[in-house]
Amino acid sequence: MSDPTRTPTSAAENEAERPDAGSAVPLHPREDGYNAALNVIGRRMRKMDGLAKSTGRARYADDIALPGMLHGKILRSPHPHARILSIDTSAAEAYPGVRAVHILDRVLSIAQLRDPAAEANERYPLVRYHGQPIAAVAAVSMRVAKAAAKLVRIEYERLPHVTSLEAAMQEDAPAVFPGPTEMAATAGGGGAAEARARLGRRAVPEGEADGQHVAG
Repeated sequence: MSDPTRTPTSAAENEAERPDAGSAVPLHPREDGYNAALNVIGRRMRKMDGLAKSTGRARYADDIALPGMLHGKILRSPHPHARILSIDTSAAEAYPGVRAVHILDRVLSIAQLRDPAAEANERYPLVRYHGQPIAAVAAVSMRVAKAAAKLVRIEYERLPHVTSLEAAMQEDAPAVFPGPTEMAATAGGGGAAEARARLGRRAVPEGEADGQHVAG
């Protein structure tokens, strides 16, 4: 709580009263003086872009406008699990100021099927999560891109999905993928129906008995 009897002070006076004011004073001095030999660790550092950001002079990507620059708008799925039946981009392509409309034929930001033939009959990528990108519009301005994106007509066939960990662990939970998957920089993907059927579900004590090491 503030003290009503205290005389207001200037910002400079407040800064001077702080025990850690200035970059020469460690935030957490050590008794052995180890921090005295450090220039960064344990010290309050002045942010190089702090003044520009706090005064509104900093420039961000949205502030940049170059001659001939286009603006993009991504259309994302409103459903967590669905099959795309059709996509009609004709109205969006005809909208004034639109330069291109692109439909994604692959989604590379998620796990990939080891055997792509498992979904070879799908015309468009299956929707596996809410917000998955479906298409994109490039236009002369963001206003035009957003307006044209609303004209893209997508017909979905909604598929079963779960919204909790408990529901996903049920035997009849819908699989995210129809087969084993791989994902870069991970130990594998999820929803591998074949692996789940092969390994089945085992009780914890039974799994501990077979394990070489148990972390408890």
